[in-house]
Amino acid sequence: KRFRKSRERVDGCEVRSPVANEATKTFITPNKAQRCGRWTFEEKLLFLHGLKVYGKGRWKKIRSFLPTRTLIQIKSHAQKVLKREEAGDDIFAPLNANPT
Repeated sequence: KRFRKSRERVDGCEVRSPVANEATKTFITPNKAQRCGRWTFEEKLLFLHGLKVYGKGRWKKIRSFLPTRTLIQIKSHAQKVLKREEAGDDIFAPLNANPT
C-alpha cells in the first residue's frame, strides 16, 4: 500500500515544515524554500524565458529557472499562459519589453 505523507495547509499552501515566513508566503521545507500564492513579475519573466528556451511540455527543464516553485505550480501557470496564447495574445511581449 502507498501512504501519503501528512501535510498541513496554511493560507491555501501546502506546508511540510512548521517554519513559514508570512511576509513573503515562503515556506521552508527540509530541502528548499517554496513560494505559494501570486507569481511575482520576476517569476513570470523567468517562466517565459524557460518556455522560450525549452518549449511547451518541458516543465522539469523550465523548473530549473524557478527553484521556489513546484512542478505542479509551474504546470498550472503554464495552462493559464498557454490559454492566453491560444486566444491570440503575444505571451512573450513582457519578455521582449524587458530583455534579461
